[in-house]
Amino acid sequence: MSDKLASPHRSLSIRSSRLILRKAREDDLEDVHAFLSQEDAVRYWSSGPAYLDLAQSLDWLETMIESPHNGVTDFVIELINTDYGSTSKPMPGPVIGKLGCWDSTDVLSFILNKSFWGKGYAADALQAFSWYMFAFTGESDDGRRKIPADKLIADVDPRNKRSRTLLKRCGFVEFGRGKRTRKTHLGWCDSIYYELTRERWEFLNETSSRK
Repeated sequence: MSDKLASPHRSLSIRSSRLILRKAREDDLEDVHAFLSQEDAVRYWSSGPAYLDLAQSLDWLETMIESPHNGVTDFVIELINTDYGSTSKPMPGPVIGKLGCWDSTDVLSFILNKSFWGKGYAADALQAFSWYMFAFTGESDDGRRKIPADKLIADVDPRNKRSRTLLKRCGFVEFGRGKRTRKTHLGWCDSIYYELTRERWEFLNETSSRK
């Protein structure tokens, strides 16, 4: 796998060829509001409907920043800027989404700015995150060693065809279904449960490397 991790600290950055998964910061507000205010982007999120008020997005961002999981198992997705302009280094790119496990469970959540759909960014981010969760074992600056996860789980609305396609593309398999599992702005919603185990992830990567 070509994705590499920056020097390990309590908060980490995961880098692929096109993206950086990093901790959320206060200056991400404008970009975060851009996708949280898109009805199509948040349609199947339990925190919908779209945040039309910037203050709502600020509350959401502050909650993520203050979480102990920010930059550890929960990340914003930053697009790498390839435009160097007049400097020797590229300027930071926009934050185009969020991906990760926001609490102490292995349940995955993700969202992507609609302007960046259909370009493979969500798959890139999920593949990099899966590598980090299953394969990375570096030490944090307080001496604790990251233990690889056993599995990742996703709870998806059956109507959310894009997310279902993404998960299957990245190796997740369906393992259950539920009726009226949560109530959102859409009313009562059903669930399809997907999982990716570390063993399956290792098998898929080993098989891919042989081709």
